[in-house]
Amino acid sequence: MQEYDAASGALAPLRSAGVTGVNPLAVAVTPDGTSVYVVNSDFAPARGSISQYDVQADGSLRPKTQRTIFAGAEPDSIAVNPDGRAVYVTNFTDDTVSQYDIGPGGVLTATIPPTVATGGHPESVAVTPDGKSVYVAAGGGVSQYSVGTGDTLTPKKPPTVAAGSGPEEVAVSPDGKSAYVTDFGNTVAQFDIGAGGALRAKSRPTVATGNFPVGIAVSPDSRNVYVADHGDGQIAQYAATAQGLVLKTPETIAAATGPLDLAASPDGKHLYGTDNLTPPSGSLLEYDGGNGPGTLVPIGTGSVPFFSSPGSQPSGIAIGPLQIRFSCGTVLRFCTIGTTLAISGGSTTAVTFRTTAVRAAQLGILVQRLIGRRRVTIGRVPLGPQPTGRLKLRWNLRVNGHRLANGHYLLTLRIFDHERHLIALAHPVSITIR
Repeated sequence: MQEYDAASGALAPLRSAGVTGVNPLAVAVTPDGTSVYVVNSDFAPARGSISQYDVQADGSLRPKTQRTIFAGAEPDSIAVNPDGRAVYVTNFTDDTVSQYDIGPGGVLTATIPPTVATGGHPESVAVTPDGKSVYVAAGGGVSQYSVGTGDTLTPKKPPTVAAGSGPEEVAVSPDGKSAYVTDFGNTVAQFDIGAGGALRAKSRPTVATGNFPVGIAVSPDSRNVYVADHGDGQIAQYAATAQGLVLKTPETIAAATGPLDLAASPDGKHLYGTDNLTPPSGSLLEYDGGNGPGTLVPIGTGSVPFFSSPGSQPSGIAIGPLQIRFSCGTVLRFCTIGTTLAISGGSTTAVTFRTTAVRAAQLGILVQRLIGRRRVTIGRVPLGPQPTGRLKLRWNLRVNGHRLANGHYLLTLRIFDHERHLIALAHPVSITIR
C-alpha cells in the first residue's frame, strides 16, 4: 500500500503504509477522509481480508488497532456509503457482497446478515450519492439493491439488469442521474437512474470502447467520463449527455501499457490511474484535465504520463476528500447565515472561518454576490500563508478596502500552493448582510 501527495496535481510519494494482506486489489476512503480500507484477495479458498488505516494529519496512513477484518473468498472491490456509516465489498468466488458497519474510530464490524447474494463472480460495487442504492457488476449484468435499515442491502425489482457479457466496473455519476458499466465485450453499458434508484438503459444502451475496458471514472461535475482500455494501453475520454457518452477530440490519450483503475480528483482538475503492466513493476498515471472542457493532457514531460511505482503491479486507486473542514457557527447582529460560518458582530461585523489545515498553505476568499440566479464576483481577499493545524481566520467583510453592501453573498475559501497556483476549494457558504 503506497501513499502520495497530490496537492500540486503531480503525485509526490509520501511513504508506504506498510504491509497489507496478500494481493491487495482495491482501496476506499471514508467521506470525512479519516479512514482508509484496503481489500486483500489473499488467494485464499475460504476468505480474504480488509486492512484498516487511520489517516494522519499529514495524509499518511497508520494501521488501526484492529488491523484487519475478514471478508469473503477473493474479495476484489470496495465502496463506502456516502453517509459514512457502511462499507460494501464484493467477493468474487463467493458470489456475495459483504456488508460492514463503520463504528467508532472507523473500525468495521460485519452487519447482520453479513452478506447478500449477487450475480456470478462480482467484479465491482458502487453506491449512489444519496446513499440509497448500490450496484454490483456481476454475471452478465448489474445486481441492484436498496439500502435499508442499518445500511443493509435488499435486492430491487428486478434484482438484475443486463450489461453485456462480461461487466467489469460500475461507476455512478456524482449528480446521481447515470450509471456506467465497462464490459469486456469492448463496450460501456449506460443507464439512467430512475425513481427509487432502479436502472434503465439509456436510449443508446452501449457505447464502443477500445480493447478490454476496465476502470472508469466520472468527473465531479458529471460531464466527463474516462475509460481505461487495458488492452490498448490508452484512456478513452467521453462527454456525458442525456442520451449517453460521446467521444471527445482527441478520442484517446496514451496510458503506458495496461491501464487498470482510474480516479478523478475532487476538484475535477486531475485524473490518476494505475497500470499493472509497465515494466518492471507497474506504474501510476497522472493527467491534467485543464486542456479544454474535460480533455486530458499528461502531467510532466513526454506523451505518456507515468512514473514507476515502488510497489508491485498496482491495481486500485482512491483519492481522499479535500482536507478543509468547517465547524458550525452562530448568528449575531447584522447577519443571517447558514451553518458553516461564525459571525462576530457590532458595528464592524466580521466573518470568522474555523478550519483545520493538514499542511501549510496560502489561503484566500472568493467573494461573489448573488443577484437573482447570477453570481457576480466582487473580489478576492488574500488571507496569507497559514500553518498546519486548527485555524481561526477573521475577515472584516471588506474587499479592496470597501465594506460589502447589504445583500446576499457566497464565500469560497480557496487554497493555493507556494507559487499561488489554486489547488483546492472548499464548498461555498452563504451570508446575508442586512
